[in-house]
Amino acid sequence: MIDLDPDVQFQAYLEFFVSPSLLDLLIPHIESDPNITYYIINKQGDLRTNTHSDGPNAVTWGVFPGKEIVQPTVVEAISFMAWKDEAYELGKQWAAVYEPESPSHRIISSLMDTSLLMNVVHNDFHDTEAIFKPFLRAGTELISKSQPIVNGH
Repeated sequence: MIDLDPDVQFQAYLEFFVSPSLLDLLIPHIESDPNITYYIINKQGDLRTNTHSDGPNAVTWGVFPGKEIVQPTVVEAISFMAWKDEAYELGKQWAAVYEPESPSHRIISSLMDTSLLMNVVHNDFHDTEAIFKPFLRAGTELISKSQPIVNGH
């Protein structure tokens, strides 16, 4: 009997806004894993990456009987740079939902003005938890550097 079911694979992928100070803490932990690639871009379009290729990186793909491999989702510099404009614009629209002097509007606007957009891909799709390890290590480092809060003060 021939197996007609498709085989769809996913690489671990995260995308988020991050403050420059938290990024500085996170990057050494991400760069310690050679299976992780990332793109970082600010609102002005300054791009930073650790990838050594200009080509696309497939993060999902499917194998269907009798057909070529299908790569429906890719990460690459040019598409990430184009997405940046939309991502920051969506943040601006989100802030506009709130009154201009409201705390929500100020927080979202500040986030959009100061944060960087980042995506992270773990390129070993067999290790489904590995993408989170640098974040956990960075969080542990941040906590160890923080001053303890006593009685809520």
